[in-house]
Amino acid sequence: MDYPSILFQLGITPNYAGFHQMLTALEIVEANPETLTLVTKWLYPAVAKRHQTNWKQVERNLRIIVGVA
Repeated sequence: MDYPSILFQLGITPNYAGFHQMLTALEIVEANPETLTLVTKWLYPAVAKRHQTNWKQVERNLRIIVGVA
């Protein structure tokens, strides 16, 4: 699926830190949908590890871009 174009249509551009983190989260969820059952225990830490940050920043960044959308 072409997630970047969907995010662009929603008004989310790469200038948001959460843009790339959301793409990573979507990739992880597509590969393993069970990660949505424990978002703060599985999904956010997995995204944070790939982007070398902590899960709280991932949560904040994703909340910001959801607000933009």
